[in-house]
Amino acid sequence: MKQIFTFLFLFMCVVALKAQQNGVMVCDFDNAYPTAYAFGDMTLTEGTAPDGSLASGTIGVFTVNADNEGGGFIIQLDSPFDPRDFVGISLVAQADAGVTPAFIFKLEQTTQDNSVAQIQDWDYKVRYSGSGDWEPINLSFADEILPALDKKLASDPTFPADQYDEIEINPGAWDHQPYFTISLDNIMLMYSFDDNTGIPLTKVAAFAIVTDNGAIKATGFNGNQVSLKVYSTAGQEIAEGVNSVQIGVKGVYIVKATDGKVTNTQKVVVR
Repeated sequence: MKQIFTFLFLFMCVVALKAQQNGVMVCDFDNAYPTAYAFGDMTLTEGTAPDGSLASGTIGVFTVNADNEGGGFIIQLDSPFDPRDFVGISLVAQADAGVTPAFIFKLEQTTQDNSVAQIQDWDYKVRYSGSGDWEPINLSFADEILPALDKKLASDPTFPADQYDEIEINPGAWDHQPYFTISLDNIMLMYSFDDNTGIPLTKVAAFAIVTDNGAIKATGFNGNQVSLKVYSTAGQEIAEGVNSVQIGVKGVYIVKATDGKVTNTQKVVVR
């Protein structure tokens, strides 16, 4: 029983979606929420942030086997999120001096087969510098995550893009690094990497979608025409048009709208 308690205590994280000024805290290792854990070629213990560092309070301390063939850290959120509401993930990290592990990450849905739902960024461009000091790490959704999600929505407009509830982070995965130790803290979903406004840059809409007297309408904020495709909740395309589509039957529909630069897929109710 004592071992079970110790195991749970070591993996305590803030995984309820707790709003901050410029993002949402998903794991700071200071409060108890289910569930966060390491697996495979990684193990997790806890430590205390050094005074004056970028970290604070309790931190996660990970040991990573050489070459890390599949080890990672999973954060299971209490509430699902839509990746399109955020620009990416930020965290602070400190690793052994001289090691430069890349950060691979995935977003998953526990309610679906992840061969269908998983989206990932398997790009080695974001690395710890090897300084041995605490550093900020930003993992953008723009390069791999959002394009992958757009493809899923293009093939199935009913795909539940707002139901991602699991984040997996894999430092040094298949990256030919030696055995190393890395500490992480303050893992957040970010509205913006650029300033403190808290504006969700991925959701700065180019248009607004509204319903009016049995019609679905889109208004381009920049005067652009907006192409509309309307689907049933079963995924069947039932209508299309520009700026406005008349729907003969009241109900719930999926609307895919694009102005040529920005695409938005959302559920609407026609009354």
